[in-house]
Amino acid sequence: EISRDDAMFLTGFMATILLPALLGAHIFERASRRIYLHGLLERLRNEKLAARNTALTGLSYTDPLTGIPNRRQLDETLFAFLAVPRSQGALLLIDIDMFKAFNDRYGHLAGDTCLRQIAQCLLSCLRRLDLLARFGGEEFAVLLPQATPDEAAQTAERLREAVQDLRFSVQDRLVNVTVSVGIAAHENLNTPEALIGAADTALYAAKRAGRNRVKAAWQA
Repeated sequence: EISRDDAMFLTGFMATILLPALLGAHIFERASRRIYLHGLLERLRNEKLAARNTALTGLSYTDPLTGIPNRRQLDETLFAFLAVPRSQGALLLIDIDMFKAFNDRYGHLAGDTCLRQIAQCLLSCLRRLDLLARFGGEEFAVLLPQATPDEAAQTAERLREAVQDLRFSVQDRLVNVTVSVGIAAHENLNTPEALIGAADTALYAAKRAGRNRVKAAWQA
């Protein structure tokens, strides 16, 4: 049988040993929880920052009006494409005919609608590996990797016809526009400047010939 004094001593002894251990365990648990929460918040901040950076990168390669790739993405893709020796392919430059007159008649908001509609129309006619980009103003560019000159000409004609048949609503009326297309094949054109220049020359040949038509650099 334990005496009262012994019981008090044992209680005090156990308290002296256990209380610091329990207090230490509690402090350790709180510290671990704080470290975990700090790590979780840091990870969330990093993920949010990464998502923001990804979004900004996407915006820097996307035309804000039409939602398709912009000139910057075209230039980088074109450079990589031309770096592959002896690869087939072609570049199309597409210009909306009489676009200034369209803007003057219907207004710039209608012009924006026109650009968006044309972009979606062109996109719907292309393969997944093709790149459609807004080249600037009312011009679009299409990079056709692996396409032969004949295939590029067929694609250009298909795009021209699709736009010609497109109707979209402006000021409660259905309107349409046409496009002219210039084609340059990769053959013997090994720099972006040379390929773009050849396609641009062909495009203006199409304009001079009456618009709403396709011209190839090897024909211009």
